[in-house]
Amino acid sequence: MRFHHLNLNLLVALDALLTETNVSRAARQCGLTQSAMSGALKRLRAHFDDELLVQVGRTMVPTTLAQNLTAPVRELLLEAQTVAMTRARFDPATSERRFVVMASDYVATVLLADLNRHLVKQAPRTSILLRPITDDRTREDFDDGKVDFIILPERYLSTKHPREALFDDDWTCIAWAKNTAIGKELTLDRYLALGHVQTLLRMGGMVFDDSFIMRLGHARKIAAVVPTFTLMPEFVVGTNLIATVFTRMAKIFAQRFPLKLFPPPIKIPPVSMSVQWHKSLDRDPSSLWMRGAIRQIVKAM
Repeated sequence: MRFHHLNLNLLVALDALLTETNVSRAARQCGLTQSAMSGALKRLRAHFDDELLVQVGRTMVPTTLAQNLTAPVRELLLEAQTVAMTRARFDPATSERRFVVMASDYVATVLLADLNRHLVKQAPRTSILLRPITDDRTREDFDDGKVDFIILPERYLSTKHPREALFDDDWTCIAWAKNTAIGKELTLDRYLALGHVQTLLRMGGMVFDDSFIMRLGHARKIAAVVPTFTLMPEFVVGTNLIATVFTRMAKIFAQRFPLKLFPPPIKIPPVSMSVQWHKSLDRDPSSLWMRGAIRQIVKAM
């Protein structure tokens, strides 16, 4: 099909070329031969009267026009994908839809595990693909439509897509039940003197709770750094180390590990968690159903 003399099938090739900036990789992404993709690039250059991708050394660099085309072409294809996948309704009993959710292991523990159990009962043929939060690709993959939902603190979500508030959580310090360095309460002096277990999960370039502590002019002694929240109690038990974690998670940890819980001696503001979905899925029946399922789980938390 042609639109203003452009074969619309070429837009798929253009999107791949602009994403990969490499003819061979773009060809693999589209399931084409390298010669077929080279031919598509030639026709695109003729239509736009622009080189689009220019060889610089061993890499291909997008021209100014190509850079300006990247976002609208991606948005157009996402809208087309939504139209192609739209059904009159979503039947959870028979759908084989896979939902891609980007969230931390904290969210997976306090929310998504229960959501998965709900899906097994109500939508047994659907599935969840959980992707971790990363600084380098989180927003890019979400904007590119590779993720259905992202669950993060409100302040870190994009302003370009719809969102919905889910729940608030505050902070709790966890310590081994036999920790000999802490009495009945955790004082500020003791909090700063003890070694801390910290997670590597970073938002905005800073470890999450560190940003609030540093604003008050304090510095913690970091004894261990782990890649996930769920590893923190493993490193606390059997030591005099402590960790500061979300309260909902601390209560779950306390059911599984010999821990004692303390309120932090520093006032750390609570965090508001929200779910965000791509704007192209705002009226998608499967997305609407999933958002309703998430609300049900949050209500029961």
